[in-house]
Amino acid sequence: MKRIITVLLCLVMLASTLTSCAGPKIEDVEERLATLIEASYGVNELLFGNGPETYERIYDPKASMEYYTAPGGQRYYYFYIEDESEGTILAYRTKSYGDDYSYLSVSDKEISGKDSVYSDGEKYYYNTEYVYKEAEFYYDDSFPADYDVVLVDNEIKSVTEIKEYAETVYSRDYLAAIYEALFTGVMISDDTETGLLTARYIEYEDASGIRWFMKSNTYKAPMVEQRIFDLSTAKIARGSNSQRVRVEIESYLESRPEDRLSVIVNLVKQDGEWYLDNGTY
Repeated sequence: MKRIITVLLCLVMLASTLTSCAGPKIEDVEERLATLIEASYGVNELLFGNGPETYERIYDPKASMEYYTAPGGQRYYYFYIEDESEGTILAYRTKSYGDDYSYLSVSDKEISGKDSVYSDGEKYYYNTEYVYKEAEFYYDDSFPADYDVVLVDNEIKSVTEIKEYAETVYSRDYLAAIYEALFTGVMISDDTETGLLTARYIEYEDASGIRWFMKSNTYKAPMVEQRIFDLSTAKIARGSNSQRVRVEIESYLESRPEDRLSVIVNLVKQDGEWYLDNGTY
């Protein structure tokens, strides 16, 4: 009898072990999977896509202001504007601040039928109805040349906020290596000059103590478009257990819905909840 009880206990323990190792059914994870994949689209755009919009790299032309003292002593303060549609424009006034600017268009040659206001023999200056438009944001030489400032009204405004957002979707283990590439930079070859992949995002503090959230303008995004997942095709793949689930699912790129690819999406249990453990792009 003692032997029979021992055998029964072993069978119960084995059954318990097998149950704890068995992975969930697709019905157990499909709702969470759908939520994570939908949420991953926004995260992927930050981590792997083009990322947030940045200010165009425009420098304030007024920063290069100079002055000219005419015969008789009148001083003129001026700077040049390179306008896409109007060409070169000279802005000037007689006070260093306070007065409105007047404008002259600048030409390399005489314009038939028009009288120039002034010419130095190389350039010709003509009256114009030009209206100067201030840019929303101006860079200066103190900003890192390889980074552009993210729009100040962007929903994500810091490295910390990117991490908080990403961690609502992806596991911490998966994100650890991603963070190093995005926020620190990694060596991709032994060449010390060209082998460094610099950080995708930085926070830069200017001389006034203002912190700017900046995005690399040299980084090549690995994701060019979103991958769409057909959740109706999802099924549990081999190798799944109670802590890690592999889901096989059909997917396609937005531009090629007819070109389907079966991929594996990994879910990992973290703090009692499922999180994505590989990229969905």
